[in-house]
Amino acid sequence: MNARYKLQKPNWWGYNIKISNSASKANGKNKKTQSNMCGKLGGDASNVGKLKVGFCKLPSYIRGGPFWVVAHNEDEGYALVSGGQPSIPTHDGCKHDEKKTSNSGLWIMTREQTRDVDLIKKVRDIATEKGLDVSVLDDVDQTSCK
Repeated sequence: MNARYKLQKPNWWGYNIKISNSASKANGKNKKTQSNMCGKLGGDASNVGKLKVGFCKLPSYIRGGPFWVVAHNEDEGYALVSGGQPSIPTHDGCKHDEKKTSNSGLWIMTREQTRDVDLIKKVRDIATEKGLDVSVLDDVDQTSCK
């Protein structure tokens, strides 16, 4: 998976971030998928790191979902992102309702295509410290992505 975020002038609905996502299946037989979405920064200082993401042609209050940057380090090249506030308590923390497509999800994003096991462990530990259930995370092999 590859995700690119670019600041832009706000569009009609107030979205000020252009988001391009692309992904390929590991087996190489499935088509590459791509989506273009828009994001809107949270607003005031209490919402730093909180985005509303949705379809560029629809207002965010109709179909936009939350994407919160829980932790990041520019120098180390990682971000821990949550699809809003998790609401299901588990013995390992809190998680999202996995049946939902909005207000759901937990991701560790890195800048490198090859997995850095130590960095992934560090970010998983950060998530655990923040009360997130990391059992929902899947390992993804990016080495064959272009």
